[in-house]
Amino acid sequence: MDVKDTDRPERRTALVCKELDRFNIDIAALSETRLADEGSLREAGPRYTIFWKGKANTEPRIHGVGFAVKSQLVEQHNLTPTAISERLMTLRIPLTQNRHLTLISVYAPTLVADDNIKNSFYNLLHQTIRKVPNSDKLIVHGVFNARVGRDHHLWSGIIGPHGTGNCNGNGQLLLGLCAEHELIITNTLFRLPTRQKTTWRHPRSKHWHTLDYVLTRTRDRKDVRITRSMPGADDCWTDHRLLISRLDIMVSRPPRRPTTNKPHPRFNCAKLQHPETARNFQEAVHCNLRSLPQPDTTEEHWTTLRDAVTNAAEETLGFTKRKSQDWFSENDAAISQLINEKRKTRLAQDNHPSQENKRKHREATKTCQKRLREIQNTWWQEKASEIQNFFDQKDMYHFYAATKEIFGPTKSSISRLMDEDGITVLNDPQDHLRRWKTQFEGLLNNRPTTPEDLLRRTAQHPIQEWMSEPPTFQDLTRAIELMKPGKTPGPDNISIELLTHGGQEVKIHLMNLLLRIWESETVPGDLKSANIVTIFKKGDRMSCGNYRDISFLSIVGKIFAHVLLDRLLKLAEEILPKS
Repeated sequence: MDVKDTDRPERRTALVCKELDRFNIDIAALSETRLADEGSLREAGPRYTIFWKGKANTEPRIHGVGFAVKSQLVEQHNLTPTAISERLMTLRIPLTQNRHLTLISVYAPTLVADDNIKNSFYNLLHQTIRKVPNSDKLIVHGVFNARVGRDHHLWSGIIGPHGTGNCNGNGQLLLGLCAEHELIITNTLFRLPTRQKTTWRHPRSKHWHTLDYVLTRTRDRKDVRITRSMPGADDCWTDHRLLISRLDIMVSRPPRRPTTNKPHPRFNCAKLQHPETARNFQEAVHCNLRSLPQPDTTEEHWTTLRDAVTNAAEETLGFTKRKSQDWFSENDAAISQLINEKRKTRLAQDNHPSQENKRKHREATKTCQKRLREIQNTWWQEKASEIQNFFDQKDMYHFYAATKEIFGPTKSSISRLMDEDGITVLNDPQDHLRRWKTQFEGLLNNRPTTPEDLLRRTAQHPIQEWMSEPPTFQDLTRAIELMKPGKTPGPDNISIELLTHGGQEVKIHLMNLLLRIWESETVPGDLKSANIVTIFKKGDRMSCGNYRDISFLSIVGKIFAHVLLDRLLKLAEEILPKS
C-alpha cells in the first residue's frame, strides 16, 4: 500500500491502519512511507504496529518502505522486521509444522529512474531472496512500478492467463527476477474484472495500470486463494489502490511464556483518593492479614504481607488501563463519517467518470481535510486548557499525566542490537537478552579498585553501641514519610500509596518484617530485585553503550534502606565535619 506524501492531513498512519482493520488485513506492505531513519510505532485504536525504514533525517525523504502488522501477531511472536534498505524490508513469521513464511516489502524505482539505481535495487533484491531459506514460503509484495503485460505463453509459469496491459522496461526486470528465482505473479492468476486487477491510474491519460504485485514461489501457488485490488477501499490520500492477497496458511501458536516473567500492570491507586474506596481497601488488607497463617521465615513473612496487599488492591482498585488518548482516537466516530463520505464520492467518480462527480470528490476531500484540522485544533485547545488548570492548581501529578497523553503513539527504534565486537548485528530476541545481560554485568558488577587493606590502614573511631540497636517504629514511620507518591513500583508491584492507605496494621507487619530481617540478616529476594529499563541517549541506537539504564526497585526495600541511611547519617554527623 502506497502512503505517498501528498497533500493530506496528519496521522496518516492512523488512517491507513483504520482501513487495514476494516478489511481485516493481518500484514500489509507499505511503500513510499517518507519517514526518517528506522523505527516503529503502535496505533492503539486499530491495534497495528507500523515498522519503517527510510533515509536519514538530513536527506530528502522521497522513499521509504515498511510493514503494518497486527499488534497481536507482533506481541505473540516477538516479530521484528529486518531493514535491508529504504526500498527493502523483510519479515519472518513462524508457521505450523516448523515452517516459516518470509515476506519482503518492496518499493522499486520508477520507470524514469536512472538505470544504475534500478540495477542496484534488483541486485539487492536478488541477494535478499537468495538469503531466504529454501524451506521457507516466500511472499514478495509491494510497489514494483512495473508493467508485466499479459503474454503468458512467453512467460509460462510466471504470468497467469489474466494479466493486463503491455510490458515495459521495468516489467522485463521483474520478469527476469521471477524467472531466476521461480516466482509467479499471483495478480495474473485470477479471472477478475479489470478494475479489480489494476492498482494505479495514470494522471494524464487516466488509464488504469497494474504496478503493485504479490509474488510467491511457484510451488506455493496453491496457497494463494485470491489476489485483487480493492476499488472500495479508501485511498488514504494516495494514488494507489489497496492490493490484497488471501493466503491459505496457518501461523503457529504463540510460544507459552513463563508467568514469572510476565510484567504486572500497575494498580489503579488513583481510586484511593475516594474515602469509601480507601476504606474498603484497608478493610480488605486487614482481612487478608488476619486470615493468613503465621510465617516461620523472613521470606514467608514478606510473601504473606505482599500477597495480602496485592490481593486487596486487585479486588478493590483493579488495574490501570493503558490510555491511547489523542485527537484521532477520541473523535473516531466523526472521523469515520468524514472518511466514508469521501470514499463514496471517489467510488461514484470511478464508476461514472464525469466533471460533476470529479468536482464532488474534490470538494469532499477538501472538506475532510478541513474538518480533520478543525477536530485536531479543538482537541489541542481543550487539552491545553486542562493542562493549564492542573498547573494553576499546582497538581503536578495530573499535570505530568496529562502531558504524557498528548503525544499520541510513541515512535521507537527497531529493536536491533550490535554484539560486543561492534560488527555483528543481532536480530533474535534471545541474543538481545544475552547482550543486555553482558552489558549490565559489566556496568553493575565492577570490581573495587581500592586496596584490600584500606580499612585496616584507616584510623578507627570508637565503636558506637547504639548502631546495633534494632530500629524503632518511629524510624519506620519517618522513612515512609520520606517516600514520594506516584513513583513506579518494583517487581513486587507495591506502591507507596498501597502501604500508606493500608492502615496501622500494615505498618505493624512492616515493622515486624524489618525486625526479622535485622535479626536474621537475610533479605527477601523481591526487596533486592529490580526492573531495569533502558532509555536511549544519543548516537547509534544499536549500541548498548548509548543507552541509560534505570532500575525500578521495590518500594518496601527502599523504605528499609532509608532506615539504614538515616542511622548512617546520624553517625556521620558525629564524626565528620559539616563540610
